Amino acid sequence: MPVITLVQSPSNFAQSQGRIFSNSTIELSYRVDYCGDAATAGTLFAVMDDMRDAGVQLFIGRPLKIFPSGVGSPYNYASAYDASQTTTEIALGKVPFVTRFYDGHLVPGSSNVWHVRVSLSLLCNGTLFDQLHCTVQTNTSSRTAAAYRVDSGRTSTTNALKYIFSGSSPELGTPEGFATVYSCAAAGGNATTGKYDPDNWRTGLKTTMDVSGNPIDVHGQAISIRLEQINHTLSFVIRRPYLGDVPGTPGTPTGYGTRTKNCLWTLWGQNSEWCLNKRNADAMFGYPAGSLVCTAVNLMEIDEDYMKCDVTLSFDEWGHCDQVPWTLEGTTPPSFEDVAGTDRPILNADTVFWANPHQEAFKWNGNDFPDGALQLFEDMILNVV
Repeated sequence: MPVITLVQSPSNFAQSQGRIFSNSTIELSYRVDYCGDAATAGTLFAVMDDMRDAGVQLFIGRPLKIFPSGVGSPYNYASAYDASQTTTEIALGKVPFVTRFYDGHLVPGSSNVWHVRVSLSLLCNGTLFDQLHCTVQTNTSSRTAAAYRVDSGRTSTTNALKYIFSGSSPELGTPEGFATVYSCAAAGGNATTGKYDPDNWRTGLKTTMDVSGNPIDVHGQAISIRLEQINHTLSFVIRRPYLGDVPGTPGTPTGYGTRTKNCLWTLWGQNSEWCLNKRNADAMFGYPAGSLVCTAVNLMEIDEDYMKCDVTLSFDEWGHCDQVPWTLEGTTPPSFEDVAGTDRPILNADTVFWANPHQEAFKWNGNDFPDGALQLFEDMILNVV
């Protein structure tokens, strides 16, 4: 059995703490000395077998685990706070670094001493006080809408919101019937959805349904206008199903093992549609309930274990509503706009009401994101309207 020594010197041992969405790495070197034994390994793979027999569990894609003297209680060589851990998962402890790469060669001038280099990595925060692997990107866009009414006194974003969501205009409803859709047992939280009740704004009464405002349609024909939108893309890290220790004793694995899935992979990796096209049930980031719509959930690979999840929330000047004229048996009942001193009276749609195609709702909690992420999003977006 060779003598295995972990060499730690500035020339062959280094650590790095990764920037946002980048891995942290640890570089190790082992000296495997066969002490003149005639059974000196002739290949790197044979050296790996001997190291594993001696209790150094080196397997690509798995934690570097070491058994003292080949037996006894094993320990992970290094661990840190995983960038994808939720608040509840953080409380359960750190996550071990994973073996990414190794190479080896006979030491020049020797026929029985191998030098083995090992690279470990983990997308992590070295401490709970490091910069989070999360960010927000904001951009603006616009859409064309068919407009029958505008209100010259409510042109700002703030007033536009109040125009739609205040008691003086049709309320868009309160979400009801929340149900647990996907359970996060590891995090102790639930991903929830619900539906908005349209009955309190589809009342059949002009006094509550009518958009009001200034008519701009001509004989019931809408005018196309452009509406402003703000899009916030929340970016954070989730971990794909990953491999743990190799089952069995050092050097004699008994099976390939199983893959572990954490809460965020269940939510955003397997069920990424759970909040898509839904409106926020609660006020968030300074926006009222119902005014944000989840328009996209995209996953992008960072490395073998981690993916960046981008969730886009969109705010719309009209609260994602459309204006729809009241009709009776296929016709739009008119009203007159007869301005004094004009000779061309214009007919307008008599009643116009709001319609919103997003009738489902989502509800988030802190355990639906990595530890601290929701607060960071709040700090980056907060918009008092």
